[in-house]
Amino acid sequence: MHIVDTKKILIIGAFTNGEAAKDEFAIRQYWGATEVEYCGSNGRVVARLTHGPALAVVPIYNSIVGEITEVTHAIEAARASGYTFSEVDRIDLPINQCLMSPRYVTQASEMKQVFSHREALRQCRGYLTALGISREHRFECPSTGAAAEAVARLHADDDEHFVAAIAPRAAAAHYGLRLLAENIQDDPKAFTTFILIKHAGPDDA
Repeated sequence: MHIVDTKKILIIGAFTNGEAAKDEFAIRQYWGATEVEYCGSNGRVVARLTHGPALAVVPIYNSIVGEITEVTHAIEAARASGYTFSEVDRIDLPINQCLMSPRYVTQASEMKQVFSHREALRQCRGYLTALGISREHRFECPSTGAAAEAVARLHADDDEHFVAAIAPRAAAAHYGLRLLAENIQDDPKAFTTFILIKHAGPDDA
C-alpha cells in the first residue's frame, strides 16, 4: 500500500468499476486520499491532470478486453506534449457489471437497447448477444454512471423506453433503477487494473 501525501485525487466518476464504487473505496482506503474529484470521463481525468501538480486514478487494463487505449493513448499524448506523468502505484479490482432498467421494466428479455461505457459494453458482448441486443443498439456513454443516470430519466411513455444500462450494482440503488442481472461480464473472474499517476508539471518547469 502506498499512502499518498495529498488530500485530493482525480477519478472518472462514482460508478466506474465494481460494486459500491470500489474504485473510490480503493482511493480513499488503499491510497489514503481524503478528497476525490469526479471528472466525468477518463479523457477529462487526464486533461485535468495536466492543469497542475496533481494525482489521478485511471484504468489501464482489463482482463477481458486488454489495454484500455482511451487512457493509455491520452497519457502518451500528454507525455509527448511535455507533461511529466509517473506511476506511483497500481491495484487490480474485481468487476461486477450489472444490467439495470427503469422500474416499469420487469425482465431483461424486454430490453431493446443498452447504454454504458465502451469498455463495459465490450466486457459484456457475449451476454448482450445472447439477450438479442445487436451492436447497433449498444450505445456508448462517458461512464457507466452516466449511462445509469440517462436510463433513470426515461419514462414508460417514451418512444424508446425499453432501454437498460450496464453499471455497477451501486448505481441501481443510487438512481432508483431495477436490478435485472448481476455479473454479466463474459468472464466472472474479470478484473481491471487501475494506476495511481502523478503529474509534477511540464518537463521544462
